Amino acid sequence: FSDVTVEITLPFLSSLCRLRACGLTPSCCKKLRSAIITNRSLIILDLSENKLQDSGVKRLCKGLRHPGCVLQELRLNHCILTSSTCKQLRSVIITNRSLITLDLSRNILQDSGIKHLCEGLRLPDCVLLERCGLTPSCCEDLYSVIITNRSLIKLDLTHNNLEVSGMKRLCEGLRHPDCVLKELGLESCDLISSNYDDLRSFIITNRYLITLDLSETELQDSGVKRLCEGLRHPGCVLRELGLESCGLTPSCCEDLYTVIITNRSLIKLNLTDNYLQDSGVKPLCEGLRLPDCKLQELCGLTASCCEDLLSVITNRSLITLDLSENELDSGVKRLCKGLSHPDCVLQNLGLRACDVTSSCCKHLCSAFITNRSLIVLDLSWNYLQDSGVKHLCEGLMHPGCVLQELVDSGSRQRQMRAADF
Repeated sequence: FSDVTVEITLPFLSSLCRLRACGLTPSCCKKLRSAIITNRSLIILDLSENKLQDSGVKRLCKGLRHPGCVLQELRLNHCILTSSTCKQLRSVIITNRSLITLDLSRNILQDSGIKHLCEGLRLPDCVLLERCGLTPSCCEDLYSVIITNRSLIKLDLTHNNLEVSGMKRLCEGLRHPDCVLKELGLESCDLISSNYDDLRSFIITNRYLITLDLSETELQDSGVKRLCEGLRHPGCVLRELGLESCGLTPSCCEDLYTVIITNRSLIKLNLTDNYLQDSGVKPLCEGLRLPDCKLQELCGLTASCCEDLLSVITNRSLITLDLSENELDSGVKRLCKGLSHPDCVLQNLGLRACDVTSSCCKHLCSAFITNRSLIVLDLSWNYLQDSGVKHLCEGLMHPGCVLQELVDSGSRQRQMRAADF
Protein backbone atom coordinates (compact mmCIF):
# COMPACT_ATOMS: atom_id res chain seq x y z
CA PHE A 1 0.00 0.00 0.00
CA SER A 2 1.36 3.44 -0.85
CA ASP A 3 0.35 7.09 -0.69
CA VAL A 4 -0.55 6.89 -4.41
CA THR A 5 -2.87 3.95 -3.75
CA VAL A 6 -4.57 5.97 -1.01
CA GLU A 7 -5.24 8.77 -3.49
CA ILE A 8 -6.86 6.30 -5.93
CA THR A 9 -8.91 4.66 -3.16
CA LEU A 10 -10.27 7.81 -1.49
CA PRO A 11 -13.18 8.51 -3.89
CA PHE A 12 -14.57 5.06 -3.13
CA LEU A 13 -14.47 5.26 0.66
CA SER A 14 -17.61 4.09 2.44
CA SER A 15 -18.63 4.75 6.04
CA LEU A 16 -15.76 2.59 7.38
CA CYS A 17 -12.15 2.89 6.22
CA ARG A 18 -9.44 0.72 7.79
CA LEU A 19 -5.89 1.55 6.68
CA ARG A 20 -4.08 -0.01 9.65
CA ALA A 21 -0.39 -0.87 9.04
CA CYS A 22 -0.50 0.15 5.37
CA GLY A 23 2.90 1.87 5.24
CA LEU A 24 1.35 5.34 5.02
CA THR A 25 3.49 8.44 5.56
CA PRO A 26 2.75 12.08 6.47
CA SER A 27 2.42 13.00 2.77
CA CYS A 28 -0.82 11.01 2.34
CA CYS A 29 -2.55 13.02 5.06
CA LYS A 30 -3.25 15.93 2.73
CA LYS A 31 -5.47 13.66 0.58
CA LEU A 32 -7.03 12.10 3.68
CA ARG A 33 -7.82 15.60 4.95
CA SER A 34 -9.74 16.27 1.75
CA ALA A 35 -11.71 13.02 2.15
CA ILE A 36 -12.56 13.86 5.76
CA ILE A 37 -14.05 17.19 4.64
CA THR A 38 -15.93 16.11 1.51
CA ASN A 39 -17.06 12.54 2.24
CA ARG A 40 -20.38 12.80 4.12
CA SER A 41 -20.63 9.05 4.73
CA LEU A 42 -17.18 8.45 6.26
CA ILE A 43 -17.66 8.04 10.02
CA ILE A 44 -14.87 5.60 11.02
CA LEU A 45 -11.22 6.03 10.03
CA ASP A 46 -8.48 3.72 11.34
CA LEU A 47 -4.92 4.85 10.53
CA SER A 48 -3.21 2.91 13.32
CA GLU A 49 0.35 1.57 12.96
CA ASN A 50 1.33 3.99 10.20
CA LYS A 51 4.26 6.42 10.53
CA LEU A 52 2.08 9.52 10.23
CA GLN A 53 4.07 11.47 12.83
CA ASP A 54 3.08 14.88 14.16
CA SER A 55 3.35 16.52 10.73
CA GLY A 56 0.83 14.13 9.17
CA VAL A 57 -1.71 14.45 11.96
CA LYS A 58 -1.36 18.24 11.80
CA ARG A 59 -2.73 18.05 8.23
CA LEU A 60 -5.50 15.70 9.32
CA CYS A 61 -6.54 18.12 12.04
CA LYS A 62 -7.28 20.80 9.46
CA GLY A 63 -9.88 18.46 8.01
CA LEU A 64 -11.19 17.45 11.43
CA ARG A 65 -11.80 21.11 12.31
CA HIS A 66 -13.79 21.73 9.10
CA PRO A 67 -17.57 22.08 9.60
CA GLY A 68 -18.13 19.52 6.81
CA CYS A 69 -16.39 16.75 8.78
CA VAL A 70 -18.80 14.09 10.12
CA LEU A 71 -16.17 11.60 11.34
CA GLN A 72 -17.23 9.88 14.57
CA GLU A 73 -14.30 7.55 15.25
CA LEU A 74 -10.58 8.17 14.64
CA ARG A 75 -7.88 5.65 15.53
CA LEU A 76 -4.23 6.76 15.59
CA ASN A 77 -2.81 3.89 17.64
CA HIS A 78 1.01 3.65 17.35
CA CYS A 79 1.52 6.44 14.79
CA ILE A 80 4.76 7.89 16.27
CA LEU A 81 2.97 10.89 17.75
CA THR A 82 4.27 13.15 20.53
CA SER A 83 2.86 15.80 22.84
CA SER A 84 2.95 18.39 20.03
CA THR A 85 0.17 16.50 18.22
CA CYS A 86 -2.02 17.08 21.26
CA LYS A 87 -1.89 20.84 20.71
CA GLN A 88 -3.50 20.30 17.30
CA LEU A 89 -6.01 17.78 18.66
CA ARG A 90 -6.99 20.21 21.41
CA SER A 91 -8.49 22.56 18.82
CA VAL A 92 -10.22 19.60 17.12
CA ILE A 93 -11.78 18.56 20.42
CA ILE A 94 -13.12 22.08 20.92
CA THR A 95 -14.55 22.61 17.41
CA ASN A 96 -15.53 19.16 16.10
CA ARG A 97 -19.12 18.26 17.08
CA SER A 98 -19.20 14.73 15.62
CA LEU A 99 -16.03 12.97 16.88
CA ILE A 100 -16.90 10.63 19.77
CA THR A 101 -14.02 8.10 19.81
CA LEU A 102 -10.33 8.99 19.73
CA ASP A 103 -7.65 6.30 20.05
CA LEU A 104 -4.15 7.64 20.77
CA SER A 105 -2.79 4.48 22.40
CA ARG A 106 0.90 3.54 22.13
CA ASN A 107 2.06 7.07 21.37
CA ILE A 108 4.45 8.80 23.78
CA LEU A 109 2.15 11.74 24.51
CA GLN A 110 3.44 12.18 28.06
CA ASP A 111 1.81 14.34 30.70
CA SER A 112 2.32 17.56 28.73
CA GLY A 113 0.32 16.13 25.82
CA ILE A 114 -2.53 15.00 28.05
CA LYS A 115 -2.62 18.49 29.55
CA HIS A 116 -3.30 19.96 26.10
CA LEU A 117 -6.06 17.40 25.46
CA CYS A 118 -7.68 18.10 28.81
CA GLU A 119 -7.76 21.82 28.06
CA GLY A 120 -10.30 21.06 25.32
CA LEU A 121 -13.75 22.33 26.19
CA ARG A 122 -15.39 19.06 25.11
CA LEU A 123 -13.57 15.72 25.10
CA PRO A 124 -14.96 12.91 22.93
CA ASP A 125 -17.09 10.16 24.46
CA CYS A 126 -14.25 7.63 24.30
CA VAL A 127 -10.55 8.34 24.86
CA LEU A 128 -8.01 5.53 24.59
CA LEU A 129 -4.58 6.35 26.04
CA GLU A 130 -2.94 2.93 26.39
CA ARG A 131 0.88 2.98 26.73
CA CYS A 132 1.16 6.75 26.37
CA GLY A 133 3.96 7.25 28.90
CA LEU A 134 1.68 8.90 31.46
CA THR A 135 2.74 9.52 35.07
CA PRO A 136 0.91 10.64 38.24
CA SER A 137 1.22 14.32 37.30
CA CYS A 138 -1.33 14.01 34.48
CA CYS A 139 -3.99 12.73 36.88
CA GLU A 140 -4.79 16.23 38.14
CA ASP A 141 -5.83 17.18 34.60
CA LEU A 142 -7.73 13.91 34.16
CA TYR A 143 -9.49 14.53 37.48
CA SER A 144 -10.79 17.88 36.17
CA VAL A 145 -12.05 16.25 32.98
CA ILE A 146 -13.77 13.39 34.82
CA ILE A 147 -15.79 15.72 37.06
CA THR A 148 -16.68 18.41 34.50
CA ASN A 149 -17.17 16.55 31.22
CA ARG A 150 -20.69 15.15 30.79
CA SER A 151 -19.96 13.34 27.51
CA LEU A 152 -16.85 11.32 28.40
CA ILE A 153 -18.02 7.74 29.06
CA LYS A 154 -14.93 5.62 28.29
CA LEU A 155 -11.34 6.16 29.42
CA ASP A 156 -8.53 3.64 28.85
CA LEU A 157 -5.33 4.29 30.82
CA THR A 158 -3.91 0.78 30.39
CA HIS A 159 -0.12 0.29 30.80
CA ASN A 160 0.61 3.70 32.26
CA ASN A 161 2.59 4.15 35.47
CA LEU A 162 0.09 6.22 37.46
CA GLU A 163 1.44 5.16 40.87
CA VAL A 164 -0.34 5.56 44.21
CA SER A 165 -0.73 9.34 44.07
CA GLY A 166 -2.13 9.36 40.53
CA MET A 167 -4.60 6.56 41.25
CA LYS A 168 -5.73 8.30 44.43
CA ARG A 169 -6.57 11.47 42.51
CA LEU A 170 -8.39 9.51 39.79
CA CYS A 171 -10.46 7.70 42.40
CA GLU A 172 -11.43 11.04 43.94
CA GLY A 173 -12.79 12.03 40.54
CA LEU A 174 -14.65 8.73 40.18
CA ARG A 175 -16.32 9.30 43.55
CA HIS A 176 -17.44 12.80 42.55
CA PRO A 177 -21.22 13.06 41.98
CA ASP A 178 -20.68 14.75 38.59
CA CYS A 179 -18.59 11.87 37.17
CA VAL A 180 -20.54 9.99 34.44
CA LEU A 181 -17.73 7.69 33.24
CA LYS A 182 -19.08 4.24 32.29
CA GLU A 183 -15.93 2.33 31.29
CA LEU A 184 -12.46 2.54 32.84
CA GLY A 185 -9.37 0.55 31.80
CA LEU A 186 -6.58 0.32 34.38
CA GLU A 187 -4.89 -2.86 33.16
CA SER A 188 -1.24 -3.08 34.26
CA CYS A 189 -1.29 0.27 36.06
CA ASP A 190 0.84 -0.85 39.05
CA LEU A 191 -1.81 -0.66 41.75
CA ILE A 192 -0.68 -1.43 45.29
CA SER A 193 -2.47 -2.15 48.57
CA SER A 194 -2.91 1.52 49.48
CA ASN A 195 -5.11 1.96 46.37
CA TYR A 196 -7.55 -0.81 47.29
CA ASP A 197 -9.68 1.24 49.69
CA ASP A 198 -9.99 3.97 47.06
CA LEU A 199 -11.17 1.41 44.48
CA ARG A 200 -13.69 -0.07 46.91
CA SER A 201 -14.99 3.40 47.72
CA PHE A 202 -15.77 4.47 44.14
CA ILE A 203 -17.30 1.07 43.31
CA ILE A 204 -19.85 1.79 46.05
CA THR A 205 -20.52 5.47 45.33
CA ASN A 206 -20.26 5.77 41.52
CA ARG A 207 -23.71 5.33 39.94
CA TYR A 208 -22.51 5.22 36.31
CA LEU A 209 -19.37 3.04 36.08
CA ILE A 210 -20.38 -0.37 34.67
CA THR A 211 -17.08 -1.72 33.24
CA LEU A 212 -13.79 -1.85 35.16
CA ASP A 213 -10.64 -3.66 33.99
CA LEU A 214 -8.01 -4.24 36.68
CA SER A 215 -6.19 -7.06 34.87
CA GLU A 216 -2.43 -7.51 35.38
CA THR A 217 -2.43 -5.28 38.45
CA GLU A 218 -1.23 -7.83 41.05
CA LEU A 219 -4.26 -7.18 43.24
CA GLN A 220 -3.77 -10.58 44.83
CA ASP A 221 -6.23 -12.05 47.32
CA SER A 222 -5.96 -9.13 49.77
CA GLY A 223 -6.93 -6.60 47.09
CA VAL A 224 -9.83 -8.69 45.79
CA LYS A 225 -11.11 -9.09 49.36
CA ARG A 226 -11.50 -5.30 49.64
CA LEU A 227 -12.97 -5.05 46.15
CA CYS A 228 -15.55 -7.68 47.09
CA GLU A 229 -16.64 -5.53 50.03
CA GLY A 230 -17.58 -2.88 47.47
CA LEU A 231 -19.11 -5.37 45.04
CA ARG A 232 -21.42 -6.71 47.76
CA HIS A 233 -22.69 -3.23 48.60
CA PRO A 234 -26.26 -2.57 47.36
CA GLY A 235 -25.05 0.69 45.79
CA CYS A 236 -22.69 -1.11 43.37
CA VAL A 237 -23.83 -0.97 39.71
CA LEU A 238 -20.74 -2.57 38.12
CA ARG A 239 -21.65 -5.04 35.35
CA GLU A 240 -18.24 -6.16 34.02
CA LEU A 241 -15.04 -6.76 36.02
CA GLY A 242 -11.68 -7.84 34.57
CA LEU A 243 -9.30 -9.59 36.98
CA GLU A 244 -7.10 -11.47 34.50
CA SER A 245 -3.55 -12.24 35.72
CA CYS A 246 -4.03 -10.63 39.13
CA GLY A 247 -2.14 -13.23 41.18
CA LEU A 248 -5.31 -14.72 42.69
CA THR A 249 -5.42 -18.06 44.54
CA PRO A 250 -8.21 -20.29 45.93
CA SER A 251 -8.27 -18.11 49.08
CA CYS A 252 -10.16 -15.30 47.33
CA CYS A 253 -12.88 -17.55 45.89
CA GLU A 254 -15.05 -17.53 49.02
CA ASP A 255 -15.20 -13.74 48.74
CA LEU A 256 -16.03 -13.99 45.03
CA TYR A 257 -18.71 -16.57 45.88
CA THR A 258 -20.44 -14.06 48.17
CA VAL A 259 -20.34 -11.48 45.36
CA ILE A 260 -21.85 -13.93 42.86
CA ILE A 261 -24.80 -14.68 45.14
CA THR A 262 -25.47 -11.12 46.40
CA ASN A 263 -24.56 -8.72 43.56
CA ARG A 264 -27.59 -7.97 41.35
CA SER A 265 -25.71 -6.11 38.58
CA LEU A 266 -22.47 -8.04 37.82
CA ILE A 267 -22.91 -10.12 34.65
CA LYS A 268 -19.31 -10.60 33.44
CA LEU A 269 -16.30 -11.73 35.50
CA ASN A 270 -12.91 -12.49 33.93
CA LEU A 271 -10.62 -14.62 36.14
CA THR A 272 -8.34 -15.87 33.35
CA ASP A 273 -4.72 -16.76 34.16
CA ASN A 274 -5.11 -16.95 37.95
CA TYR A 275 -4.09 -19.94 40.07
CA LEU A 276 -7.59 -20.72 41.33
CA GLN A 277 -7.29 -24.51 41.17
CA ASP A 278 -10.27 -26.83 41.52
CA SER A 279 -10.68 -26.02 45.22
CA GLY A 280 -11.23 -22.37 44.31
CA VAL A 281 -13.57 -23.03 41.40
CA LYS A 282 -15.85 -25.26 43.50
CA PRO A 283 -17.36 -22.40 45.58
CA LEU A 284 -17.72 -20.30 42.40
CA CYS A 285 -19.76 -23.09 40.82
CA GLU A 286 -21.90 -23.35 43.95
CA GLY A 287 -22.74 -19.68 43.52
CA LEU A 288 -23.48 -20.08 39.81
CA ARG A 289 -25.93 -22.89 40.53
CA LEU A 290 -28.15 -20.66 42.66
CA PRO A 291 -31.26 -19.34 40.85
CA ASP A 292 -30.59 -15.75 42.01
CA CYS A 293 -27.16 -15.63 40.35
CA LYS A 294 -27.19 -13.04 37.53
CA LEU A 295 -23.71 -13.71 36.11
CA GLN A 296 -23.86 -14.15 32.32
CA GLU A 297 -20.19 -14.48 31.38
CA LEU A 298 -17.38 -16.23 33.28
CA CYS A 299 -13.83 -16.64 32.00
CA GLY A 300 -10.80 -18.49 33.30
CA LEU A 301 -12.00 -21.56 35.22
CA THR A 302 -9.76 -24.59 35.70
CA ALA A 303 -9.62 -28.10 34.29
CA SER A 304 -11.15 -30.80 36.49
CA CYS A 305 -14.02 -28.57 37.57
CA CYS A 306 -16.11 -29.94 34.69
CA GLU A 307 -18.21 -32.10 37.01
CA ASP A 308 -19.21 -28.98 38.97
CA LEU A 309 -19.80 -27.11 35.70
CA LEU A 310 -22.35 -29.72 34.60
CA SER A 311 -24.96 -28.16 36.85
CA VAL A 312 -23.70 -24.61 36.20
CA ILE A 313 -24.33 -24.93 32.45
CA THR A 314 -28.05 -25.26 33.15
CA ASN A 315 -28.05 -21.87 34.92
CA ARG A 316 -30.65 -19.77 33.07
CA SER A 317 -28.53 -16.60 33.07
CA LEU A 318 -25.07 -17.92 32.05
CA ILE A 319 -24.61 -17.36 28.30
CA THR A 320 -20.80 -17.19 27.90
CA LEU A 321 -18.25 -19.59 29.40
CA ASP A 322 -14.54 -19.47 28.53
CA LEU A 323 -12.43 -22.43 29.69
CA SER A 324 -9.53 -21.80 27.30
CA GLU A 325 -5.96 -22.94 28.02
CA ASN A 326 -6.87 -25.71 30.47
CA GLU A 327 -6.18 -29.43 30.02
CA LEU A 328 -9.81 -30.48 29.71
CA ASP A 329 -9.99 -33.39 27.22
CA SER A 330 -11.98 -35.92 29.32
CA GLY A 331 -13.75 -33.02 31.03
CA VAL A 332 -15.22 -31.94 27.68
CA LYS A 333 -17.23 -35.17 27.59
CA ARG A 334 -18.84 -34.18 30.89
CA LEU A 335 -19.47 -30.66 29.60
CA CYS A 336 -21.27 -32.11 26.57
CA LYS A 337 -23.78 -33.76 28.90
CA GLY A 338 -24.61 -30.31 30.23
CA LEU A 339 -24.76 -28.82 26.72
CA SER A 340 -27.30 -31.48 25.72
CA HIS A 341 -29.55 -30.62 28.68
CA PRO A 342 -32.79 -28.84 27.64
CA ASP A 343 -32.25 -26.13 30.31
CA CYS A 344 -28.86 -25.09 28.88
CA VAL A 345 -28.95 -21.55 27.40
CA LEU A 346 -25.19 -21.16 26.84
CA GLN A 347 -24.51 -19.24 23.61
CA ASN A 348 -20.72 -18.92 23.57
CA LEU A 349 -18.22 -21.57 24.71
CA GLY A 350 -14.43 -21.11 24.59
CA LEU A 351 -12.30 -24.27 24.57
CA ARG A 352 -9.17 -22.87 22.91
CA ALA A 353 -5.96 -24.79 23.70
CA CYS A 354 -7.72 -27.23 26.05
CA ASP A 355 -5.99 -30.41 24.81
CA VAL A 356 -9.25 -31.47 23.17
CA THR A 357 -8.63 -34.51 20.94
CA SER A 358 -10.58 -36.30 18.23
CA SER A 359 -12.18 -38.60 20.82
CA CYS A 360 -14.17 -35.65 22.22
CA CYS A 361 -15.57 -34.63 18.85
CA LYS A 362 -18.18 -37.40 18.78
CA HIS A 363 -19.63 -36.01 22.02
CA LEU A 364 -19.48 -32.45 20.65
CA CYS A 365 -21.28 -33.64 17.51
CA SER A 366 -24.10 -34.97 19.68
CA ALA A 367 -24.25 -31.66 21.57
CA PHE A 368 -24.48 -29.72 18.26
CA ILE A 369 -27.56 -31.68 17.29
CA THR A 370 -29.47 -31.39 20.58
CA ASN A 371 -28.42 -27.94 21.86
CA ARG A 372 -30.76 -25.13 20.76
CA SER A 373 -28.77 -22.14 22.07
CA LEU A 374 -25.02 -22.55 21.36
CA ILE A 375 -24.01 -20.34 18.43
CA VAL A 376 -20.23 -19.81 18.92
CA LEU A 377 -17.67 -22.51 19.79
CA ASP A 378 -13.90 -21.93 19.83
CA LEU A 379 -11.87 -25.15 19.44
CA SER A 380 -8.70 -23.52 18.08
CA TRP A 381 -5.26 -24.83 19.08
CA ASN A 382 -6.52 -28.35 19.83
CA TYR A 383 -5.54 -31.78 18.43
CA LEU A 384 -8.76 -32.53 16.55
CA GLN A 385 -7.15 -34.24 13.53
CA ASP A 386 -9.13 -35.18 10.41
CA SER A 387 -11.16 -37.83 12.21
CA GLY A 388 -12.32 -35.31 14.81
CA VAL A 389 -13.23 -32.66 12.23
CA LYS A 390 -15.22 -35.33 10.36
CA HIS A 391 -17.41 -35.85 13.45
CA LEU A 392 -17.83 -32.07 13.85
CA CYS A 393 -18.92 -31.73 10.22
CA GLU A 394 -21.54 -34.44 10.73
CA GLY A 395 -23.02 -32.35 13.53
CA LEU A 396 -22.82 -29.11 11.52
CA MET A 397 -24.71 -30.68 8.61
CA HIS A 398 -27.54 -31.91 10.82
CA PRO A 399 -30.75 -29.84 10.37
CA GLY A 400 -31.05 -29.49 14.15
CA CYS A 401 -27.68 -27.69 14.49
CA VAL A 402 -27.98 -23.96 15.30
CA LEU A 403 -24.22 -23.30 15.63
CA GLN A 404 -23.24 -20.22 13.62
CA GLU A 405 -19.47 -20.08 14.16
CA LEU A 406 -16.89 -22.79 14.83
CA VAL A 407 -13.22 -21.83 15.13
CA ASP A 408 -11.32 -25.07 14.64
CA SER A 409 -7.78 -24.29 13.58
CA GLY A 410 -4.45 -23.29 15.09
CA SER A 411 -2.35 -20.53 13.60
CA ARG A 412 -4.64 -20.19 10.56
CA GLN A 413 -7.71 -19.43 12.73
CA ARG A 414 -9.96 -20.78 9.96
CA GLN A 415 -13.66 -20.47 10.73
CA MET A 416 -16.15 -23.12 9.66
CA ARG A 417 -19.80 -22.21 9.42
CA ALA A 418 -22.75 -24.54 9.08
CA ALA A 419 -23.77 -22.76 5.87
CA ASP A 420 -20.53 -23.95 4.24
CA PHE A 421 -21.55 -27.61 4.39
